[in-house]
Amino acid sequence: MARLLTISYVGNCMDFLTFIYIGILAGMTLPLTYNKNEDKIKRFMDWLREKYKRFYEIIDEKAIKKIKNRILNENEKEKKIE
Repeated sequence: MARLLTISYVGNCMDFLTFIYIGILAGMTLPLTYNKNEDKIKRFMDWLREKYKRFYEIIDEKAIKKIKNRILNENEKEKKIE
């Protein structure tokens, strides 16, 4: 669904020939650029992966704590009712 939305947005911004031209240009330059700067790109990707892992761990911990707190609160409420 997101792909169709993206294609629709890009289609509204430019003509089909322009889109093809940009695709061909990127297809010819990106591999050359990657080969030239492979070490820098790999280091950046490793750094980005570590940042993503830390962010995911923080969010995951917060979510798990909220779920545990809700379960404990529900259990306490049930004990009070009995």
